[in-house]
Amino acid sequence: MKRFAVLAVSTAFLISSMAVSAQTLDTVPNSVSVPVQANYQCLQPSETVYSVDVQWEEMKFTYTHTGNKTWNPETHQYELEMDGFWSTEGSGFTVTNHSNADVNVDFDFTSQIDTISGSFSQPALSLPTAENRPVQDPALTGVSALTLSGFYLGTESFSEIGSVTVTIQ
Repeated sequence: MKRFAVLAVSTAFLISSMAVSAQTLDTVPNSVSVPVQANYQCLQPSETVYSVDVQWEEMKFTYTHTGNKTWNPETHQYELEMDGFWSTEGSGFTVTNHSNADVNVDFDFTSQIDTISGSFSQPALSLPTAENRPVQDPALTGVSALTLSGFYLGTESFSEIGSVTVTIQ
């Protein structure tokens, strides 16, 4: 008898804790449509997957000397006034995050020439996770451009003067 009472109380508790809906059908034939719902539960943590596109332009710069260039017959060398400017047709970087985690991007220019330095329009970028975002979401993409300063007395043909390191963290 005690077992029956425990079973009855347990069943009553189980039924009372569930949400119940009802509809009375008072004619035949008749029907009722009952919505069925579901949710998702993942018991395994998802792995972080990093995928970051880094694109860059040509990275060719021209230093145009505008100062005077005077021949010195005693030293057999030119004496130069160090006036000039840098120009480029491509110094940009585009970084797009396709990862399921936020990423930080740092840019660093290392010069091989003591008289040249570089800076970036955005030295660092913070890009949000791509999770739950459309592929073309502009928030996932950041841009930065390299600007050179200083003077260059190199050759008239293009030669390597340094490098840019793009670090993803």
